[in-house]
Amino acid sequence: WDVRRDLEAAGVGDVVGAYALSFQTGCEKPEPRMLLKPCADLGVDPRRTLMVGDNPARDGGAVACGLRALILPSEPRTGERGLESVLRLLG
Repeated sequence: WDVRRDLEAAGVGDVVGAYALSFQTGCEKPEPRMLLKPCADLGVDPRRTLMVGDNPARDGGAVACGLRALILPSEPRTGERGLESVLRLLG
């Protein structure tokens, strides 16, 4: 699955500066390489980077790599998941 198409369709593809896609990297989260590749591609310090996900076991691995992590509820049935707060940070 290539998330880039969905982000473009949602109109937010232009705010994403780097991707780490498992089919390109050959690994999956919580493998550190998967979490640190976008930081390296952007030239940013992982300690100043926020990783947003919805799976504590897989996305929480970001913390072990030095990133901050925001874990959103994975079940959309409960209503708002909190992504609007992240989008506000992007301006």
